[in-house]
Amino acid sequence: MATRRQFIQTAAAAAAGALMPGVPALRAQTAQVYNFFALNTQDFAYPQQSADLVWRVIDLHESLDVPIDISLTTTMVDLYEAQYMDLLRRLFTSHVVCLGYHGRPPLPYHSDFDWLGLAAMASDQQRSTIYNYETHGLDLVTGQPTLAAGGYAKLASLAGYAPPSVGILVEGATLQASADAVLAQLGAQFGVVHGRAANLGDRRNELYVRPEHYDLKLFQQAGRSATTVLDEAMAAAPAAAGGRAPFVVGIKMHDNDFFAEDSAWTTVYLAKGARQGPPWNTGLKSALLSASAQQEMWDLYESTVRYAASIRGRVPIANSRDWQRALGIS
Repeated sequence: MATRRQFIQTAAAAAAGALMPGVPALRAQTAQVYNFFALNTQDFAYPQQSADLVWRVIDLHESLDVPIDISLTTTMVDLYEAQYMDLLRRLFTSHVVCLGYHGRPPLPYHSDFDWLGLAAMASDQQRSTIYNYETHGLDLVTGQPTLAAGGYAKLASLAGYAPPSVGILVEGATLQASADAVLAQLGAQFGVVHGRAANLGDRRNELYVRPEHYDLKLFQQAGRSATTVLDEAMAAAPAAAGGRAPFVVGIKMHDNDFFAEDSAWTTVYLAKGARQGPPWNTGLKSALLSASAQQEMWDLYESTVRYAASIRGRVPIANSRDWQRALGIS
């Protein structure tokens, strides 16, 4: 089984594109592929189900020593702090969890959701506005920042470290650059990228990109064999156009995938018939999945984690802390 030190050396060599003394070469085989588990929490409509699910996921990953990135929105930070502080403490201290952060509507810097007109502002005004959001709470009805602490800054303060990876995807290069600059200023190091090869060491504005070459949306694979699904993804990752080793399979789930038909934020802000601007009706809720569908989704996830753990000797498993170490920025 590859040790964590060997993993870091191998990934660093791949990022540099050259061998260094004592660092083994990456060969054209599955040793070049890495699995990366990511769970995004976002379902403010069902906080109890979300908290229970995250606790269960951590149990599973700790039992198998499988690293994972778990990302929170500012709203989920507030909910967990108020109602599930034991879960928040566990997220901060678990040896397998690397915290992440991601933005969701009603933040106005989100793809196809610029209700505030940020794109028309000068870049300094964009950055000032985004900084205000990322240091304050978020009113889900008005979409405005609150007076309370919140955003990325609050999560970093509570956790005692800056979450390395942030999922902030917006329309337009200027607005994306403004968002990336603010998050980098607050301590973030990686921007989450899907849909194209994101190579270790590449940059997007003031952030590195979080490595990913195959976006495995595991929630879309219910009813299939976990072994088959992951084998297909691992085979496809090295074929990503423009990709270079280490090739990363991003295994993605959301908390709501395990218990609801749709997420809270899509139901309130993006679903057909939803308001295009404030005030939004946060009382809207997605229907829950049936008990059998919930069990099927959990079984798929658990089987995938167990299979990944069983093959980690040839296909290592990483989280964002490993990418920090590989680049020497931890």
